[in-house]
Amino acid sequence: MPFLRPAELAEDLTPDAPVFAHALAWLKEHEGYQPDLIVHLRPTGPLRTGAELDDAIELLAAHSEADSVRSVEEPDKPPYKMWQSDGAFLKPFAEVAGMKDFHTMPRQMLPKVYQTTADIGVMWGRTVTEKKSVIGDKVLPYFLQRPTVDIDRPIDFEFAELLFQKRNG
Repeated sequence: MPFLRPAELAEDLTPDAPVFAHALAWLKEHEGYQPDLIVHLRPTGPLRTGAELDDAIELLAAHSEADSVRSVEEPDKPPYKMWQSDGAFLKPFAEVAGMKDFHTMPRQMLPKVYQTTADIGVMWGRTVTEKKSVIGDKVLPYFLQRPTVDIDRPIDFEFAELLFQKRNG
């Protein structure tokens, strides 16, 4: 980008949508340009490949009814195995209708879920401008076929380096 975002949009807890809205407004005002499609590449998800990006873009382009494409993977632990605080006790984080003691079931018996990854986000410009979102309501999954890492801690960086080395021989 040929500009810097304002300080209030560059804080640790700044959500994505206002950052993209600012960038699109800047482009419209200063360049007379509004992109149809936006690719969001988070620096914390560095393992993406060019082929994956091409595939994700083509996926969204083939589905004009969708708002975005997000890279996803199966989580190590499904949310049905998670708990939240309820005063001095714990209560299940999620429920499975009609299943007693679901949190003790083998994960294979629980509903399949996916978690988003930091690798790839592709959205229509209208998702940002009209829905004030970088995801929207209709999200297409881009299923990653490889290990990934979201770099939030120093150990994650080391893990990413290991995965890069393994991929590149």
